[in-house]
Amino acid sequence: HDLGRALLASVQAGQAAEAAFALAEAVGHYERALELWQQAPQAAASSPLDRGALLQHAAQAASLAGEGPRAVALIAQALAETDAAADPLRAGALLERLARYQWFAGDTFAAMTTVEQAVATIPAKPPSAERARALAAHGQMLMLWSRNGVAQARCEEAVAVARQIGARAVEGHGLNSLRSEEHTSELQSHHD
Repeated sequence: HDLGRALLASVQAGQAAEAAFALAEAVGHYERALELWQQAPQAAASSPLDRGALLQHAAQAASLAGEGPRAVALIAQALAETDAAADPLRAGALLERLARYQWFAGDTFAAMTTVEQAVATIPAKPPSAERARALAAHGQMLMLWSRNGVAQARCEEAVAVARQIGARAVEGHGLNSLRSEEHTSELQSHHD
């Protein structure tokens, strides 16, 4: 009946399960910790993950476990608890994640609206990994919707921002989408 110990044990169990790729179990542990969060404020204050990070880890594990609606709900909760005016980078990053989880869950229209909101939320200056990721995600979604011209511009912008800050993984994502778009254009021109 020690809620504080239960909370910390749940966080640690979630981290261990996530590290072992036991994703459904990780989500369960993280959600248990979230249930206890308000009831054990001292333990919450000493948790290795703050509430926002806990929600993000739970959402990512849910998404990877194929539980799209659960991932959407968890990341939406993290977003609702974030002050976008005070922390636009965090809010934009959460919007980008929400858009991905909506896309994976099959809600492509909501995903497109959300990723556009992410790009609009994250300031262009100074360049940031959060902005590069949002631009790359937007470009990829546009490409998948066959809006190739706009997709190419977004991906090129993502690559430029990623290069400015040395974000190699995001640069690779943008370049991969650009190459996919070029390949699609070549196939379409051969068809015509």
